Amino acid sequence: MNEKQTGWAFVAMQVALLALVIFLPTGTDWERTPSVQAVGLFLNVAGLALLALGALGLGRSLTPTPVPVESGELKTTGLYSRMRHPIYSGVILLAIGIAGASGSILRVLATLALIGFFYLKARWEEDRLVKKFGREYEAYAARVNRFLPTPNAKIKAANSAAKQKATEEPDLPTATKRGYTEGKGRPTPKRPPKKRKR
Repeated sequence: MNEKQTGWAFVAMQVALLALVIFLPTGTDWERTPSVQAVGLFLNVAGLALLALGALGLGRSLTPTPVPVESGELKTTGLYSRMRHPIYSGVILLAIGIAGASGSILRVLATLALIGFFYLKARWEEDRLVKKFGREYEAYAARVNRFLPTPNAKIKAANSAAKQKATEEPDLPTATKRGYTEGKGRPTPKRPPKKRKR
């Protein structure tokens, strides 16, 4: 199977797992009290909102499969500055809300299978994103969580480390080979000697 076929296979598996979460019969494994129903409804609304905002945030880079759009851009702002896969997170929240309010352990098991599936799907997708965007995506993945919101402390620490790395001086012996002179502070390029006027 090529990448496109694998991508559509992921979509088919996702639809099948979601169908299990939604259409398996409700149960009596726990009491479906009004408070349980309210929590489930809240998670449903939150999941749908996260899914919609994630889709809007991608713009032209949005695709039904996990294969990156050839002309797409790497999104690292807005919701994507907090989590790398908000659409997947939204679907997971939606599934948890449905299963939790259903009273069915079978729906819970289907939801757990869906979470595991999204982990594998995200890993597969990220391998393609690294090939497409290289170190830019690796740096992004190092500072932003996959599914859960990233704490401010982690983002600040990652940004600080990136700035420090960017300002590090080059290795002096290597720099010298490229036409630099050794000295204190930042190496400076060699200048040709001035010709004396006769």
